[in-house]
Amino acid sequence: DELGARGEGEAEEEDGEDAKQNEADKEVPPVSGALWGPVLHCDRSSSRLRLFFSSSTGDCQRPATNDNPSRWVVGGDIKVVTLESEVGEWEWGPAEVLYTQDSGEIPKVIANGVAELDSGDWLLPFWRQRPRPIQMIDEQTNTSNWACISKKPTSAGVLITSDQGKTWRATGALGTALCLHPSRVHGHVGPLTPAQLECGASGWLIENTVAQLKDGRLLMMFRTRSGFVYQSFSDNDAQTWSVPSMLPLLPNPDSKIALLRLSTGVVALAFNDHQRPLMLVGSREDEEANITRDLASEGSGDESDEVPAQHELATRVRHRLTVALSEDGSNWHRVARVDMQSTGGDSQLQLHYPSMLELPHGKLLVGYTRSVLNDFQPGEEMNAGASRANKYEMRMAEFDLMALHSNFQYLKQEEAKRRRLGKKYSGILSWILSFFWRT
Repeated sequence: DELGARGEGEAEEEDGEDAKQNEADKEVPPVSGALWGPVLHCDRSSSRLRLFFSSSTGDCQRPATNDNPSRWVVGGDIKVVTLESEVGEWEWGPAEVLYTQDSGEIPKVIANGVAELDSGDWLLPFWRQRPRPIQMIDEQTNTSNWACISKKPTSAGVLITSDQGKTWRATGALGTALCLHPSRVHGHVGPLTPAQLECGASGWLIENTVAQLKDGRLLMMFRTRSGFVYQSFSDNDAQTWSVPSMLPLLPNPDSKIALLRLSTGVVALAFNDHQRPLMLVGSREDEEANITRDLASEGSGDESDEVPAQHELATRVRHRLTVALSEDGSNWHRVARVDMQSTGGDSQLQLHYPSMLELPHGKLLVGYTRSVLNDFQPGEEMNAGASRANKYEMRMAEFDLMALHSNFQYLKQEEAKRRRLGKKYSGILSWILSFFWRT
């Protein structure tokens, strides 16, 4: 999720052919904080390549400990740098700030690409992610205070430009209400209903992605903690959005998704097509509750109670990656399997963070990360992250769009047949019941 950055004066050692780079491959100017969510956008009208990203800032840096290095919280200012050519030389320009962390006092993050609308506007999806407060301890005076405190909730929106990136404005603050996850009630273990899982979203609408539909409406979809993908629509060019709703036929294990409008007007969705298993662990919400109690009891002499481990949905199980197509953003058909974990073996395979690109010659590229975890403890590693991953790969899958569209049309026809049969047999059943009722 994080793109590491080098500080001023630091450089990597290069020798031989590795040092001979193309001018267009020059690095973005170094910064002092962490960089997050790099998103590339090619403006074909001006032959400019833009790189959007978030840059950590302010007092949101966790101090180093004996066990962990210093680390920034997710997000910060949303920035952009532009690669331009002058006199045949390509250079990255200075970073421009599009949306600051100070606006609303909450870090901003991006993860998915720019959507170009029929009107000429560009939309960059982003979300505001509420950080956990950081406890700063002064060892000399044995005192502590709290930093990186935000009272704003996590929410999603879009940045809009009507002049090809010269000026931007933010709209939307989409989130869901907090509620208690049913997996923590009375030691609940086992399958959860869609209604129960919907309660578990807990305001977590992040890594949003946007595309324009054939009818002109805008579709925004979200990663959530609910176990399913969420969606929202806008019929006024992103000025307002519908209340986000769950798509019960699109399961997702709290992982990134990606939308892309194809040249045919059909919308493609790349996503992890499965839910999360239950396992016995502590949860992110529990940690946040502990911090909240710590803040409330600071100076009162009270100590927060320790929250015991309990059943929680694992956040790092991402073993199947799928592409689905839709014309209206509500009815989806799975048309391709990008990658999946084979049965057997001791390692845990993660297939996640997809991005898509349509090529001019009728191909769809799906790029994604493939990482392998070994020697993890269920409930520990899969919620803690891929810290023990011994292998990372960036992979690219290529699909023939004609074949995908053919599969899509076939699935639509089969669904229409099932609906017609359903109506037919429903009518027959109603007639039989009515007959017996009259007699």
